[in-house]
Amino acid sequence: MKRKNTYLSVLIFSILVSTIGVAILYFYLFSHIIDTLETVDGMWYILYIIIFRIVVLSVLTIYMFRVWFRQEKQYLTDIPFLFALFFIILIYGKSLDILVNFTYFNLPKDQFFTLLKLRHFIVVLNMLPLVFFSLEMILYALSLKEKYQKLSDENYRDKIRKVIIIIICVSESAVIILNNNITISSVYIAIFVFPVLIIIIWVFYFAHRNKRLSQINAKILIYGFGLYLISQFLRPILHIQLGEIPYFIIIAEIVDLIAFIIIFIGLRKKANY
Repeated sequence: MKRKNTYLSVLIFSILVSTIGVAILYFYLFSHIIDTLETVDGMWYILYIIIFRIVVLSVLTIYMFRVWFRQEKQYLTDIPFLFALFFIILIYGKSLDILVNFTYFNLPKDQFFTLLKLRHFIVVLNMLPLVFFSLEMILYALSLKEKYQKLSDENYRDKIRKVIIIIICVSESAVIILNNNITISSVYIAIFVFPVLIIIIWVFYFAHRNKRLSQINAKILIYGFGLYLISQFLRPILHIQLGEIPYFIIIAEIVDLIAFIIIFIGLRKKANY
């Protein structure tokens, strides 16, 4: 009970601090948002769809945290916690997406790039729960092979996982901080995100094939994350095809929304084995 209360207190404090931070950014950039809404066609639709996505993600977050806190014991490696973390970080990411999309047209380049860098940090942070979960499954799969028997030791696997995550955080942070080109920065983030999504799809394929993770439906999650991966490819393609008009964002956001509904179904529905 003491551990549960500690986790709940840390969660509430983190949400409050993060929300205040985002609110300050909105207060500072509010005039730019209004200016874009008044001068650029289609921006109201983008605002509506992103807000709707935030509402959906909030429901998913509450549900996953509710499942986690209802467990007899809470562990930071539990699937409900990791995906709740993934969803709640994405909520703040989408909140920053509104700022990025609505200040692109009128914010000084240096200020916009600082905001974009902050969004890229959130992207890396957002992927870490998936990386953490994927590494556990990958290291477990390797431990089944004779030449990787050392990985059968859970403590050793945990050390390896921590080292890999630290390397990822340091290297990605260095790229974001040191790079001063918007296009190149976005490419680096894509290079990070795509492999993570491909690996998570493989992890659920492995789980489904080997009849593991029976508390979720890995097959449905393959489809959900597969669609989410497709949407990440769609964004730059639609941007190139449609240009600077905002409708490519609307299409990509709708595809993302469908993907996350499928992911939620996969997390809620148990496997048939």
